[in-house]
Amino acid sequence: SDGSLAFRFHAAHGAKMTCMSFDEAGRRLLTSGNDGVVRVWNFSNGQCLKALRSEASAESSSGHAEVSCLLFLLEGPYRHIVA
Repeated sequence: SDGSLAFRFHAAHGAKMTCMSFDEAGRRLLTSGNDGVVRVWNFSNGQCLKALRSEASAESSSGHAEVSCLLFLLEGPYRHIVA
């Protein structure tokens, strides 16, 4: 709350992080990058809660499918991650 650095997510996605989004409450940070993985972080303590890999990244020749856009969507009782 004083503007000082709390957590650093710079090494979370290999060479570069390409996008990020918060959930509706601001408690979870979603990040993705050139490694094709979407990671869900607890923004309060910096812990990675889940790593999501698409089937497209597993099937690509390099093993990666870069994610260039990320969205957290709340629709009624359902929560969606769109990447």
